[in-house]
Amino acid sequence: MKQGNLYFSLFTWHFSLIPNFNLKIDCQTKETIFVNKINYDSKIFASVQNSETGEVSSETRFYYRQKGSLVWAEYSGGAVVFGTLIAKVMANDRLEMRYQHLNASGELMTGECVSTPEILADGRIRLYEKWRWTSGDLSEGESIIEEILAETRPNQVYR
Repeated sequence: MKQGNLYFSLFTWHFSLIPNFNLKIDCQTKETIFVNKINYDSKIFASVQNSETGEVSSETRFYYRQKGSLVWAEYSGGAVVFGTLIAKVMANDRLEMRYQHLNASGELMTGECVSTPEILADGRIRLYEKWRWTSGDLSEGESIIEEILAETRPNQVYR
């Protein structure tokens, strides 16, 4: 029987409104096991490499947030006036995402991406991205973004 966000069976379980796919429960010990090791919350990323048809550049900043397996970000800079993305954390901390932004030419652009993380020697996160536009020329590409530590988030991404 389903009622709100509570599910009833022989045992009563409570699930958050935002699913936590990165949690497993050991049925014998009832312990919660965290599967994903990377926390994307409050991380800032910048592009270090992009395919020719990509619009993100080294001037673009991504401001990530995370709750459970849900990740989202706002981004802007360079050819991107303002953008947002939403992602879910998959196996091996990969991100499956959808993104949208307004570019400097006034076009609304949309796409999808899979990002595979690497932890660098200094502890920062590098994401290898395979993306595809779902608007415009529908091209595909690859990019790399890296966590940056020296900057703080401005009060507003869009100015």
